[in-house]
This record gives sequence, C-alpha cells and structure tokens, in this order.
Amino acid sequence: MTDAPKISNRDLEKQISFFKDFLEKNGYYYNISRLYTLPKYDEKYAASEIKKYWENFIRANKGQEVLGNINFYVHTPFCRSRCEYCSFPSWELKDEKKLDEYVEYLIENFRFFRKTFSKIKFRNIYFGGGTPNILSSAQIEKLFSALFRNFNFADDPKERIWTYEFNSSVGELSKISLLRKFGFNRISFGVQSFSEKILLFNRRDSQKYETVKKAIETAKKNKFDIVNADLIAGFSTDTPDTFADSFQKLTAMRPTTITVYGLYPPSDKYLASHFKMNYPQYFKTYYPKKIPKLLKKAYDIAGKNGYDARPFGSMDFFWQFNDIRQLKKFNPRKSRGREYGGEFSSSSPSSTFGLGPFSRSYLRGTLEYQQSASQSRFDPEIKIYSGRKLSANDEMLRFVISSMEHGNILRPREFAGIFDKEIIDVFPYAMNALKKKKKMREKKGVFELFFKDSGEKFIFASFFAYESMAKK
Repeated sequence: MTDAPKISNRDLEKQISFFKDFLEKNGYYYNISRLYTLPKYDEKYAASEIKKYWENFIRANKGQEVLGNINFYVHTPFCRSRCEYCSFPSWELKDEKKLDEYVEYLIENFRFFRKTFSKIKFRNIYFGGGTPNILSSAQIEKLFSALFRNFNFADDPKERIWTYEFNSSVGELSKISLLRKFGFNRISFGVQSFSEKILLFNRRDSQKYETVKKAIETAKKNKFDIVNADLIAGFSTDTPDTFADSFQKLTAMRPTTITVYGLYPPSDKYLASHFKMNYPQYFKTYYPKKIPKLLKKAYDIAGKNGYDARPFGSMDFFWQFNDIRQLKKFNPRKSRGREYGGEFSSSSPSSTFGLGPFSRSYLRGTLEYQQSASQSRFDPEIKIYSGRKLSANDEMLRFVISSMEHGNILRPREFAGIFDKEIIDVFPYAMNALKKKKKMREKKGVFELFFKDSGEKFIFASFFAYESMAKK
C-alpha cells in the first residue's frame, strides 16, 4: 500500500476553492457524472475505423466475461415536438420521409457490422430517444426483423432486459403487442406529469390520464416483465399537491416501477424563462428546497400503495419506486453488467454498441464514442463519430464517480476485484483529502462518505478526476 501523500491545510483549502470556482462556473452540482466526461471527444472516426476497433476488442477479450456483457443501444432522434425541459438530443419531425430514411440507414449499419459481431450474443437491448414509437408499426416490424436477422442475442429471457421507450400520446397502442412479439420485456412510458398546465407551459404533448392508463393496461395484458413510468419533479409551476396528484394517479395504475427524475435544466435560456435564475441559484436555492417537499409526498403515497423505495437522498437526481410483488415474478441474474440502464452503465464491466444519430458507444477500457452527425445514407468512410481512447485510469475513475453518483459508499474490495489494485494506491491524494476533511470513514470493509450538499460532493469527487488526469 502506498503511503498517503501529506497535504497541508493551506494547499487543501486552495484546491477546494479551485474546484468550487469550477463548479460555480459550470453548474454541474447534481451531475457529477460530468467529471468522467470532461475530456473532449477530439478524435474523429468513420464506421470502417469503428468496425476495426470492435474487431480488435473482441479478439483481445476472447473467452472473457466482458464479451457476454455487450449491450445494444439504438437512438431514435425524432419527436413530434421538442419539450423545452428535455436535454436529450432529438429533432422535431417535419417530414415523414425522414423516418423511412432512418430505418434504411440503421439496416445498412446492421449489414455492415454483422460479420464483426457474428460470434457475439448481445445481452440487453435499449431503444431510446427522442420518441422511438414515432415509427409506424410497419417500420418497427421491418427494423426488428433486420435487427434479429443480422445479430444474435442472449437466449434466456431471464438473462436479458430489452427496453423500449414509449410515449403513449404518439401513435397506436397496437405497437405495444408488436414489441412483445419480438421479445421486448421492459417498456418505459414517459409520463412526466398529469398537470395540463405544467405540460403546456413546457411544450410537452399532453399525457391524458386515460391514455396513459390504457397504455399501461395494454403493456400488462401483453405480459411485459417490467412496466416503468417516469415522472419529473421540480417544474417551476409544480407544487407538492400537483406532484402528489400525478404520483397517486400512477400508483393506481400499478406499473412495476415508477422512476422520478429531478428536473435538470437543459440551458440558461430555459432557466431564465421558467425560473428567472441561473444554474448556481437553481441548484443552491430552488432544487434542494423544493425537491424534498415533492418527494416526501411521493414516499408517503408509495408506502400506502405497496411500493417500496430506497432511502431518500436529497443529493440524488432520480428515485425509483418498486412494486415488489410484481418484481418478484421477474428476477434476472444479479451480477454486474446485467443492469437495464440506457446507453451504457458507467461502472459495470460491460460494453455498449450504439447505432443511430446521437447514439453513444463504449468499448470497456478501449474507446468511447458518439455519432455526432446524421447521414441520409450510410457511408462507412465518412468521419461522423467523435470519441476518445480510454485508459485504465479512465475506467478506475468511472468506477469511483459512478459509485458516488449512485450513493455515498466506495467499495474497495469490489474495486480491487475488477482492477487488481487498491483504491487507496490509485487515488492516494483524493482519499487523503476526504479523510483529512472528515468526509470519509471506514466501516465493515467499505468507505462511507459524508457531504453536506451536492456542491460539496462534486468538489470532493473532483479530487479523483484531477488526480486521474494528472497521471496521463
């Protein structure tokens, strides 16, 4: 074990002040995941180059568990209208022909990468957006037929989670049975709120109670293992009563899970228009005061209606409520890399192959990249991907930041098991800073972390990010 470097109180305070200034200027607060994405995607790649990276990755990891944990992500970059609060990339659909072009473009990608993954069985599938169900039933059928004709996937339904995001106000609910026909076992409905006033103010398609109810009932009749519904907490005109009304209505519909996301403003313009404040004001005054009031109502309602939830954390950005009786019916093998996250899980030993405009991909320990431009037709030699190469330091930082993002515990045994190194040896300066400021204590083989607010959490997470960068 490396001796911890000595840090004078003066140097420590100077470092804390530096990180605090960085936080104030960028307003990340509840989004500490930005710390492992700070390096820019400066390198450009064409599909032909990406193909070689995957071929080398598969060859180098032959026989390793990581090849059994490759996920498949597809991004649908279209919406009927752009919600003002949304930070996910998409375009407002103005020409229906664009959807046909998009489907054909993806199918050409399938054919191009087919041989590369001929010996791989992808585990999880995630169709996100945008609005994936903006596609017609015929387009979905054509796309899925090509997907499963060109690629292989895990055989056991209990070993995989295939997710499709669904806006119940867009298109026919008959698409739900089509998803089930192709083996999708998780569907996620973006409800956000049942308040007509809130939705209109944010340029969101109206989510009528009866429409959502019928959609959830349809998913249940089609025997999806997991039916999720999303709500957003923190809209400027939301009150504890309006939020409680939305949450109560959802629990009455009995989705398997309800996920509540704290509103993360997409831009200064949105903040100025809806809150008359900037990022520091929003996250230092509005968010930490309003969110607990809204979530307290949700926790009370959940307990009375048969939903459980993890302990409320005021520094969290999302909260999940589970109907345990339903989840017991579906119990995929619990091991790292089996999560049903979106584009990729940040700390699990898994990788993700993404397709479609704005999709992100991740080759563990090798490369992460994003499609940064759209093509009306597929051309493997045009450099439409932006990315960066990954090192062992990047992966270890990803583990730490993700652990802090999803809780206030660092697990040294798990870290050592994955990386064959001690966390105290890899990040001696950051660990010593936590200890010196009494923000960490060791208990039962784990390190418990203590922060007064999300800003302080970001500041001490920054010690790990900058120590990692200093080693490059």
